[in-house]
Amino acid sequence: MTNEDIFTELWYEAHNLNITEKVREQYTNEIDKKYPTYGPRDYGEKVEVLQNVIKNIKENMAKYKIEITPLHSDTGERPELPYVIELQTDDIEWSMDQYQRNRKPFEWKVLL
Repeated sequence: MTNEDIFTELWYEAHNLNITEKVREQYTNEIDKKYPTYGPRDYGEKVEVLQNVIKNIKENMAKYKIEITPLHSDTGERPELPYVIELQTDDIEWSMDQYQRNRKPFEWKVLL
């Protein structure tokens, strides 16, 4: 995998974590500090900065254990049992709204 591919994958990771704007802002600031005159020479330097920015943001994100209880339907189906997922996010409400998309209705509560 090339450094350019890694750079692209890191941006996908930021998007999936819903931290793209934070990453963009901090990445720009770090690039300006580290390479004030000409900017980074290659994707290797860009990857290094981007990895550090994402790592720092992720370290400050809260980790949650969420209990999900599927809601019963009137179709006579056997009810599904509750299950637990783990999320790392800085906005649990938004994350759970995204998790709900394209799923059957459920209730959720934070365990940790």
